[in-house]
Amino acid sequence: IYSTGRVWIESIRIDPSEIILGLRVNIWSALIGIAIGLTIYLVQTRRHPGLEPSVWSKGREPAQNTEPAKS
Repeated sequence: IYSTGRVWIESIRIDPSEIILGLRVNIWSALIGIAIGLTIYLVQTRRHPGLEPSVWSKGREPAQNTEPAKS
């Protein structure tokens, strides 16, 4: 999301900047950020499909408090 907003912000800037293939270098870097972010997201969802079972190790779960809160 950040890189998408960055592309938009960089496209409305008026200060001088290097231009490569018709786009400012700043826009290229934001587009590269989008590509890297999507790649990381896709790789991680394929490596770890489904929900993780738990963040706690077996036998190390926090104690369950069944008493009502006192006011």
